[in-house]
Parts: sequence; structure tokens; C-alpha cells
Amino acid sequence: MLQKLRDQTQGTGFRVITVLLIFALVVGLGAANFFASTSSDVAEVGGQGISEYDLSRQTERERRRILSQLGEDFNPNDLDRNQIQQFALSRLINEEVSRQTLVELGLGFSNRAINKELINSPAYGGAEGFDNDLYLAQITALGYTNESFKEAVGVDLGAGLLRRSLEASIFVGEKEVDDAYRFVQQKRDLAYITLSYQEYSEKVFLDDDDVMTRYEEEKDRFLSEEMLDLEYVLLGEESAKSKLDLSAELTEAQLRDAFDAELESKLSSAERASSHILLASTQSETEEGLREKASELRGRVLSGESFEELARSFSDDEGSAAEGGSLGFAGRGVFEPEFESVLWALESEGDISEVFETKFGLHIVRLNEIASIDIASFEDRKDALQEDLIGELAREKLEIMAEELERFVFEESVSLSNTALEFGLGIERLSGVTTANFAEKFGSDPLTDSGLLSEMLFGGQTYDGENSPVINLPSGSFLVYRVTERTAPAIQEFDVVKNLIREELVEERTRVEVERLSAEALKQLQDDVNVGDVAASIGQSWKTLSNVGRGFGEDEREQEIINAAFLLPRPAMEKKAFDSVGLSDGSIALVALTKVVFGDKSSSSSEELDLLRQAVGDRNRLAEYSSFLTSSESALGVTKNL
Repeated sequence: MLQKLRDQTQGTGFRVITVLLIFALVVGLGAANFFASTSSDVAEVGGQGISEYDLSRQTERERRRILSQLGEDFNPNDLDRNQIQQFALSRLINEEVSRQTLVELGLGFSNRAINKELINSPAYGGAEGFDNDLYLAQITALGYTNESFKEAVGVDLGAGLLRRSLEASIFVGEKEVDDAYRFVQQKRDLAYITLSYQEYSEKVFLDDDDVMTRYEEEKDRFLSEEMLDLEYVLLGEESAKSKLDLSAELTEAQLRDAFDAELESKLSSAERASSHILLASTQSETEEGLREKASELRGRVLSGESFEELARSFSDDEGSAAEGGSLGFAGRGVFEPEFESVLWALESEGDISEVFETKFGLHIVRLNEIASIDIASFEDRKDALQEDLIGELAREKLEIMAEELERFVFEESVSLSNTALEFGLGIERLSGVTTANFAEKFGSDPLTDSGLLSEMLFGGQTYDGENSPVINLPSGSFLVYRVTERTAPAIQEFDVVKNLIREELVEERTRVEVERLSAEALKQLQDDVNVGDVAASIGQSWKTLSNVGRGFGEDEREQEIINAAFLLPRPAMEKKAFDSVGLSDGSIALVALTKVVFGDKSSSSSEELDLLRQAVGDRNRLAEYSSFLTSSESALGVTKNL
């Protein structure tokens, strides 16, 4: 099998299999970042450490990914960082297990195969043409460099190949399909009665003494939030712009230079359509013979023979040979450096390169087309270039000012007044800030973007009465704050918390009563007490559902009851099976299962059976791959230190 795996390493990329119906088995294989350990390790896989730095980077990637899915209106402070961190750690461990397994099997993907996968990806343009700017923007937003992302893609491709190879031997028998159909298409008859939380909560009687007693017994639990007043200064790009002497720093010559640089960049980075012929080395052919063959092919091209036909006949690049050697349009950073260097050295459409070598073999490249670009005049671009240059100068100035600010706040440690005066900044003041109202107090300001400031204010780095260090915010601005007053948590007065206590007591007593009554009723049902009498004893009557399948409840409550009925064992002849189920609103339902009818596949269509067969196969394939990864994990050894 290993040879088969190695032979397939030029195949297509990883595709996630979606499991249908009720079969679900999750195997996490996320893209990871592989850096040398720079600090203590949070986990170890097969002797390879996963550092705190690795985890921090992956956690931030997961955070950004989640925020991109939740939209702009979502408050980042609502994310559970610990939960994200645990998920990120699992991803890193799974990735490292996969990587080491692939290395052990001798599986890997070339840069050419990885580039091809990226070029054809719909996420970056796909069939409409690879968009290098879009690609770089997306991976940068996730915290990757081009190199680290390609490495992660290579691991995913290898994992996909390994997975498909393991899954190739999976066979789905008809008995499995029969059993699955009987299970999935099963129908049940049931009845239920409900002990309503709302109904019993209205019967709970509390007097003020009950509430006061709870307050006196648990005073320490009813603490107010820690509260603080603070002031801060924010040094941003606009502040830096105000300090610029544009008459001295921004000249016509600078604008002309910027225009020329922009034009050169556009021309050099414009996507190029190309074709190539690849001659890969073989054991049966000497290097000299291969080079002679390549030179001969180049001569035939120059003499007028069809490049496309020669590529189809002689190129060893299976992916492009069938297309006459065409590689389509691509920008810089897609191909191997040696290949890119030759391609971008060609000046005119139709130019043919000399024979050159990469690690894949000998190439002949033809430049087919240079993508057209919009070239505006200097006058049309002048205002925008001026704005860009001002922004660039402002950012440079901002870095200098941030260093000066750091020195200044250290010397003026107990006041922000002189700092504000020195740098021309306004002092912002906030009062009554708590963890609960933090985002509200700061509004949509970038101060709240990462939760950094909130963690500092209410964590260990408080700086009460003193200036904080200069904090570089995700927005690029710099912040210094000073806590002017902090109010420690204190026991709240009875009148403030009495309604909260009352709600707690009602909830507790209602829950106890509902659970007591449902337990007594369930025991009676299981002891063969008449079902009608049991229902009457709690003032309820049975509701019936006939011939219901999985997932066919008319509302959330009914679906919860049906789910419980499908967990009950098949009742014996002329018997009923009973159970209780807690509902999402606090109520409890008593469920009686009266009949089970298994699905009969003879009544199904061929399309339904094909779908079910695929689902069973997906389940089996995922289980096989999961088992393999578990075995690999066990063999390698995984240690968590977090």
C-alpha cells in the first residue's frame, strides 16, 4: 500500500467528506503552523514539542476565523478564549500526528503540486484566474506567511491522500445497508404527559423571610462588580499627521518616484499566462541525454512546430500536458523561484525560454500573454499618491512618536496631563467601568478589539494611580492609561438583590417539586400502575403520537420528546417502555413507547438506497481513518502540559 501511496502524491487535494443522516464522526485536521519552539512546550507529539508560541499563533488564527464568520456586529469580548485555545491545541496535535505519520511513510507533495492546488482553488479565483492579492490577503488575515501556509497545505494534501488510500479498501455490504435502513426509517408510536415548569412555578409560595434567610446565609455570593474610573490617551496616525511638515517632506520629485515605482510594480506583478514542457529525469536516461532531448524540443519549437502538440507528446507534467502545457494565468509567488525567475525574464508574448532546470527536471517555457493592467496618468494618480505618501510618512512618524511616548510616560509616571500636552493629545475619561459594561463604555473603539485592555484592567496589570506602559493596539494606535479610582467588590444591599434571590428560590423549589412528582409517576408506570390513574394523579392526560420518525417533531418541545422515545428500548409484547426527559424550558415529560416498526428497504427508491449506501460508506471510512489516527497517536505518544 505504501508504494501506491507514494505513486499518488501528485494527485488532487484533500476533500472533506460530509457524513449524512445520523452517522457522525468528527476528525479534526486543521491547518497548523510549524515553527521552532521558542518557549516552554504545551504539548509533545513523538518527541516534537508544540510551543506556547505555536499555540498562541493558532489560537489567534482560530479567533480571527470565528470572528470572520460571526460578522461585524459580534462583540469579540464574548468569545471564550480558553475554549478557543483548547480547540487550537487539538488542531495542532492532530496536525503534528499527521505530519509525522506522513514523514514516516515517505509521503510529501511538491511545491508544484501545492501551487496547482492553490491556483485551482475557488477561494482565490479558481477557474476565473488566480488572484494573488486575494490569496495573500486571506492567508495574512489568518496569521500565515506564504511559506507557512504552503507547508500547511502540503500536510493537508498528504493527509487527504493517506485518508483516501485507507478508505479505498472499505466495502459496504448489503446487510449494513439493510440494518441502516431499518434503523434510519424506523417509526414509533408513543404517548406522553408533561409536568409544566411554568405551571408549578406559579404555585410556589415565598415570603420575605425565606428571601432574607437566603441572603443572610449567602451574603458573600452577592458581591457587586469591581468598578473603576480611568483616563487614557490614544496616539494614532492622525496625531502623527499633525506633526508632519509636508512642505519639507513631500515634494513633486517624491510623488514622481512613487508613481514610477507603482507603475514598475504593476508591470512586474501582472499575471502571466504560460505553457511549459517538463522533462523529468529517469533511471534509464542520463542527464546529458535528457538535456540533449530538451534542446532538440526547443529547436523544434523555434522552427515552427506546435508547442501544444510537443507538450502533449513529450511533457512529463501530467497535469498540464493534456492541456498542451498550459499553466494558465498566475502572479508572482505561485511557481518555484527558479521557474518564476525565467518566466518573468521573458519580455514579449510568444517568447521561448532557454532550457533551464528546477528540482522537477528540465523546462522549456513559453510566455503566452501578459494580463492587461490599467495605467493611469501621473496627474490622475497624484492626489491618491500624495495621500499614500502622507500615510506612509505618518506611520513612520508614529513609530518614532511611540518610542518617545514610552520614554515620556515612564518619567511622568503619575500623570497623563503633561503627556497629553507634550504630544498634543486629548485625555479621555471614563467612570464606572466594569467587565460587564466594558464594551458599552468604549463603544466601537478599537480599544475593545482583542480584549487586551479589558484583561489588563481587570487582571493583574492594573497600574492604579500610575501610567501603564505603552500598549500597541491591533488598530496600530498606541495607548497609555491610568486607573484613577478602583472600587473593590462589596456585598450588595438586600433591596438590590432580593428579586434575584426570589427568582433563584422559585427556580430551585419548582425544579425539586417537578423532579419529585416525575420520579414518583415514573416509578408507578414502571410498576405497572394504570397509566390513566398515573396521569390523573398529577392532573394530566396522555397525548399520543403515532408512526413518527426521527427528527419530525412539530416544535422544539415535541422533538425533545420524540428524541427521548427513540432512546428507549423496544418494548416487550403488549408492554410499554417508560422514561422521563427534561425539556429545555425546565419542564419534565413522561414518555411511554408503545410500538416500534422497523424500516423496510423494499419500499424505498434506488436513489434513497444509493444515498444511504453512501452515508454508511462515509461512516465506515471516517471510522477507519479515525482509528488509524488514534493508533498513530498512541504509537507516537502525545503529552499535554496545558
